[in-house]
Amino acid sequence: MDKKAIKDGILQAFTNKGLVIDDEEIELKDYIPDSLTFVTLIIEIERILDMEFPNELLTFERLGTINSLTEALYEWKGQA
Repeated sequence: MDKKAIKDGILQAFTNKGLVIDDEEIELKDYIPDSLTFVTLIIEIERILDMEFPNELLTFERLGTINSLTEALYEWKGQA
């Protein structure tokens, strides 16, 4: 899976959950109001990308930005 597909999947997951990202470099935690939204967003990203997040990425602080999350998933997917 290439980086564009990963980024598109992440953006689609946010859209599906009613969260519109207008700046790919803003901290994602600024868009996520609570832990329930965080969990449902992770599940939606996993569903869209047909992958399971590695444990080290399953923290609120680790999300970063759309671009950094895309890069982290791309690097992890290459090692999986």
